[in-house]
Amino acid sequence: MKTSAFLLALLSLVPFALAQESRTPHVVRTYIEDSEHALNKIAPAADLLKPEKRAEIAKPYADELKKQNTLIDELLRLDPNAGTGYTARALRNLAGLSLLGDAESTKRIDTLSKASGPRATYGKLTGLLRDYYDKHTDAAAQLKVIESVRTAAKALPADEIVSHLIFDMYHRGAAIPENREAVESILLKDLTSESAKRFQDQPRVGHPFAFAGELLTGQQFRSDIWKGKVILLHTWSTADAGTRSQIAKLKQINKDHAAKGLELIGLSTDNNQKDFAAYLKDNKDISWPQLYFRRDPPGHPLLAKWRIQAFPCTYVIDRNGICRGVDVSMDDLEKLLTPLLDEKPPAKDPKKP
Repeated sequence: MKTSAFLLALLSLVPFALAQESRTPHVVRTYIEDSEHALNKIAPAADLLKPEKRAEIAKPYADELKKQNTLIDELLRLDPNAGTGYTARALRNLAGLSLLGDAESTKRIDTLSKASGPRATYGKLTGLLRDYYDKHTDAAAQLKVIESVRTAAKALPADEIVSHLIFDMYHRGAAIPENREAVESILLKDLTSESAKRFQDQPRVGHPFAFAGELLTGQQFRSDIWKGKVILLHTWSTADAGTRSQIAKLKQINKDHAAKGLELIGLSTDNNQKDFAAYLKDNKDISWPQLYFRRDPPGHPLLAKWRIQAFPCTYVIDRNGICRGVDVSMDDLEKLLTPLLDEKPPAKDPKKP
């Protein structure tokens, strides 16, 4: 998505002038990241949420935010395709400046809010981001801001800049956990951007979690066939000593709890199918089914979909198909499983076989 010249003009915090020396986009990106480090040295971002701290850091922090927005403006002029993340960062900075009492930034937000098309939504959400941070200590008032965010977001549900601004609210500033959940519901239910879809696809505790894939045997598998059971999904590789060391623990868990309704399934990242099959043949007590795919490109879509960065990774799903644990350690696994296995299975629907 290209950033329009009009939006660039609104974002720019100083009149644009040609630099005395030509700078490449790469160089400007480096300066932007240097500016981010400088902000962190002045104060942690969390200090913006505290009125008493804002007064202390206002001058140096505002100066650095303005400097960073000038650099972002320069980058977007050099490379209009630099990415929506930079435009969203500039808007976030504008919200921060307004929060710090910068009158010109507040005026720019108002101007943007009164523009036409997408720019108006960007302006409204920037002002709402400022208000969201400002109401950090007032849960009820902040919840009203969140509802306004939901309304504004519906105007551009597939827009990445909109998604970035709402992700900012999700990651920082909620007055209470329930308010963070309200922001999360916007990301889950109201947005259709690619970044929102990736977020929606990730397993999250407290949300439904279902998966499907091909087993090493060649059969197709769907987790919903185990509805009413507690599912333990373990991603692993025989080439990794850390994952192999967990197998003994999993064998014991499987032995102790299978009769109570536990179903265990592995998700292998081994590259060589024959070697993996041979390993299982030599370790017949690994009796649970194995989803199989290559770890290297092109790989299995579940790796990218779940954004698994490290192995092993263990997920727990309850009898109702709700995720109850992500990346659960072996030390915590037993105490998580015990109460879930003690729960009664949901009643069967008489209309279903």
